[in-house]
Formats: sequence, structure tokens, C-alpha cells
Amino acid sequence: MSDENNNVVAFPAREVRQSAGVEAAARDVMAERGHDAEAIAFVVGRLKGSWERMAVDMKITVPDECAPHVQAVVDMMHEAGSRALLELMNAYIEIYQQGADR
Repeated sequence: MSDENNNVVAFPAREVRQSAGVEAAARDVMAERGHDAEAIAFVVGRLKGSWERMAVDMKITVPDECAPHVQAVVDMMHEAGSRALLELMNAYIEIYQQGADR
């Protein structure tokens, strides 16, 4: 059977979906702050590269009694990563604004 007859839908990898979510959130935050499309494109482009370098996909099996503790560590790491991305976004905004002021 040829590919044109298949009804297979390709879903993006987890990292791609997460990257799209980070990008959408950054665009929303910047738009709410009143940044124009050029500033948003500058910052999101750099933030996306940073996110892709930070993204980790790992699967581990742990005993049931350890699962809540491992999940707590995962949640903590996710929160730390989110804060780091927000700080990076703010730094990229400052870099953009300094360049725009010249």
C-alpha cells in the first residue's frame, strides 16, 4: 500500500509540543506587556534555542514507594526550568531594547 493511501497522522515529539507551548506562552506574555511583533520574534527565536538545549526526555522505572518522591523532584526541576526561561526571556528583552535604543 502506498503512503498516499495511509490514514496515519504524525504527532510531534514531546519536546516539539513542549517547545510550541513555551513559544506560545512567551508570545502571550510579551504581547500582554505591549511588545511589538519584531521584539517578540527576536526574543522567541532566542528563547526557543535555549529551551531546545535545556529539554530533556528521560524515562525511568522506580519502585511504587519511591514514585511520589521522584515526582516531587521532577516537579521541582520543572519549576526551576520555568523560572530560568522567564529570566532568559527578560534578559533577551533587555538585549533587544538596548539594540533598539542605538
